[in-house]
Amino acid sequence: MATSPENWDRVKDLFEAALERDPEQRSAYLRQNASDPGVREEVERLLVEHDQASGFLSSPAFEGLQFQPKQSEHRFLLVHCVTQIGCY
Repeated sequence: MATSPENWDRVKDLFEAALERDPEQRSAYLRQNASDPGVREEVERLLVEHDQASGFLSSPAFEGLQFQPKQSEHRFLLVHCVTQIGCY
């Protein structure tokens, strides 16, 4: 069920407050502070999305890459590596 525009401020406030708590305490916090089940469900959904995305880019994409371009090819190789996802 979609959250109505007038509830978004409440969703945002609860989401931010829940993030400040340990993951184990979030559900209890929401049960106590979100009387509207739709708002609570939306915050819980956002928390799941947040937790799943928290590992995104947490480590370098090119970890261990040895990048030693030739003097005249610096710009080309950098652009090529970024756009082609790999250097050779």
